[in-house]
Amino acid sequence: MKIKVALIAQVIVAIPFGIGFLLVPEFLMGMYINNPLTAEYIYLTRLYGSKALGLGLLALLGIWFTELRAKRGLAYGLGLFTLSHCVLFVIGTLQGTLNSLGWLQAGVTAVLTLLYAASLLTKDP
Repeated sequence: MKIKVALIAQVIVAIPFGIGFLLVPEFLMGMYINNPLTAEYIYLTRLYGSKALGLGLLALLGIWFTELRAKRGLAYGLGLFTLSHCVLFVIGTLQGTLNSLGWLQAGVTAVLTLLYAASLLTKDP
């Protein structure tokens, strides 16, 4: 599979989440946790949104990379990020910090991780 496919999937997931968590953090984070939203939660939600938006834009730029080493390096970095993100969503959901929507996020990031892994294992990425 082409690395471009994984990067496009990253763009489709990360940019809308990033914009949403930046613009309406109370609404979106309120869907994931059952605790009252304090100013700290809202700040961390916006911080997460800026990170998601940045990674989505990085993936968007990476789609047009022409050098294979640059694309592979980006795919390794984003693949490891999505793997760690998946693990954190699983831990947060198992601990009860996140509600059942945490499983949805774990699944989305697991699929992204698998897309990056598959694209890096092909001979013609």
